[in-house]
Amino acid sequence: MYNTLCVEVSKGDAVIALLFPGQGSQYVGMGKALAQHFPVIRDRFQEADEFFSCTGQSLVKIIEQGPLELLMETRWAQPALFTLSCGLFDVVYQHCFSSNFSVGWVAGHSLGEYSALYAAGCFSFREGLAHIQARCQAMSEITDGTMAAILKLSVAQVHHLIQDYGHEEVELANDNCPGQVVISGKREGVHRILTYAQSQGARCIPLNVSGPFHSSFMSSAGKKFEAYLKSVKFSDPVIPVLTNTTASPQLDSNYIKAQLIPHLTHPVRWRETLQTLYALGSRCYLEIGPGSVLTGLLKKTVDSVYSISLGDLASLENWMQSFLTPSIKAMQNL
Repeated sequence: MYNTLCVEVSKGDAVIALLFPGQGSQYVGMGKALAQHFPVIRDRFQEADEFFSCTGQSLVKIIEQGPLELLMETRWAQPALFTLSCGLFDVVYQHCFSSNFSVGWVAGHSLGEYSALYAAGCFSFREGLAHIQARCQAMSEITDGTMAAILKLSVAQVHHLIQDYGHEEVELANDNCPGQVVISGKREGVHRILTYAQSQGARCIPLNVSGPFHSSFMSSAGKKFEAYLKSVKFSDPVIPVLTNTTASPQLDSNYIKAQLIPHLTHPVRWRETLQTLYALGSRCYLEIGPGSVLTGLLKKTVDSVYSISLGDLASLENWMQSFLTPSIKAMQNL
């Protein structure tokens, strides 16, 4: 069963953008209280657990009990995040979208794009699990590489470092917000760039990932995933989806599906995505998933917006009880 949302916006409505986090936002115990409180989230957890039972492991047990090292592995981190984000979306959809609540756009950071596509009705939850499983299997074959975040330098400065010292071993992977980019590539090359970046005053954070994601070094994984996608059918989204590779709204299912191949090998244009949403008129943003990484990136990218993360029980309940729709006056005071 696909999700359907009315996306017609009448005058006076608060037009919301939904943001879905990607790999790195996961933590042991995420969603446990939510699943105990909301049957729809519990159902999503159980469905995902059954889907991955063929592996001999319990996804729910890994989510709720860890160990963290196992949850950090791509093959578990990605379906875990997708499951919680989809369950949270279902709750928000069922309880919070009444009159004066219109979803104008959805966007997901990296893996979060799959959660956004589910929310937009491009595929069912179970189909999404299958897509992510195939994606993880393709990605797992590339292990020669790593990623790192560089803070306090501009995209242009990082580009210059890559051009001067990358030796075709490093590429830009994520443009997250002003002053925060991620590079990807061969381990030696990434470490070399970090050394030069630190000499220019940057703060550098090596990422705990298993490969050089969002770079051309993932091209063989992209080809394998492309073969899988050929037999897959997407539905046209009922909500415009801003894709990572274009940073612009898309409504054609075939184009969206095709973009999931370069999605593995090209940078995540998140700063541009947020700027596009703002230019389109969005002033209210809900982060649908664990943590508040995207809320933080948003505040560093655009001004005078309302944003909240709904990734834990207290935040979600408080928001639902208030049925919070920021008025123009309230947003002017932000």
